[in-house]
Amino acid sequence: MRYWVLEANVDGYRCDAADYVPFDFWQKAIDSLRSIPNREIIMLAEGARTDHYDAGFDMNFDWNFYTKGKDIFVQGTPAIQWATLHQYTYGSVVEGKHKLRFTSNHDECAWHDTPIGLYGGLDASIAAFAATLFYPGVPLLYTGQEIGYPTQLPFFSNLPINWNYGQSSLTRYQELLQVYQAHDVCRNGEFSDYSSTDAVCFKRHNNQKSLWCLVNTKNNLYHINVPTELQGMQTAELLSGQDVVFSNQIQLSNYQIQLYVLE
Repeated sequence: MRYWVLEANVDGYRCDAADYVPFDFWQKAIDSLRSIPNREIIMLAEGARTDHYDAGFDMNFDWNFYTKGKDIFVQGTPAIQWATLHQYTYGSVVEGKHKLRFTSNHDECAWHDTPIGLYGGLDASIAAFAATLFYPGVPLLYTGQEIGYPTQLPFFSNLPINWNYGQSSLTRYQELLQVYQAHDVCRNGEFSDYSSTDAVCFKRHNNQKSLWCLVNTKNNLYHINVPTELQGMQTAELLSGQDVVFSNQIQLSNYQIQLYVLE
C-alpha cells in the first residue's frame, strides 16, 4: 500500500470488504500510510463496523441510509424516518469522521439495477440523490448515474459508457452539485429536520446562512407545511430562480426538489 502512494502518487484507498479484515491489520496499515511525509491520505472502508474509525479510516459506507432511502421512495416508508436514522447513525460517528452516502454504487449498479430502476424512474432517482447530497455525510456519485445511464455496469466486464447520453439528466445533476459546491453550509452546516410523511424537509445552518432542502418523495402533488421561522420571508428558489414569499405551505410537484439559501 505504501508502494502505490510513493510510486504512483495515489492519495488514498477504498478498502473492499473491510469488515472481514482484522482491526489490528487496518490500524497498522493506516498508521504506516499516514506516517509518509507530506501526504494527505483518504481512507474509505467498504463496511459498517464502528471500529473502522478507531483503526484510522476517514469514512465508511452507510448502507442503512441507502436502504432507508429506497424504502421511502419505493415502499412508502415515511420520509421522516430518514432523519431519525441519520441522527442515530451519527451518534456513534467520531467527530471529524464521516459516512459515505449514496443512491448507487459499484455493487448495486452491477448486480441489482441502475438508479432509475431502483427508484422507479429518472425523476425519483434524482430526487433521492438530491436529498442524499444535502444530508450530512460524504456524497458518492457513481459512474453513469449523472446521465441516467439505462444499462447496468458489471465491473468485471468492459462496458464503455456513451457519455453523449442523457444530457438533460446531466444538467440536473450539475445544478445540484453547483449549489453544493457554492455554499459551505451544505457541507459543514448543522442539521435540523422538519420532514413529514411524504416530503423531506431539512436545513443545514451556521452563523452566516442556512440552506433549506425540500424533496417530494412521491409521484403525486404534495403540500408541505412551512416551518414557522420561514413564514413571511422572501427569497429565490435556487433551481428554478423563481421568487418566493413563504406562506404556511409550499406545493411540491411529483418528485420535485426545492433549494433555498437564506442569510
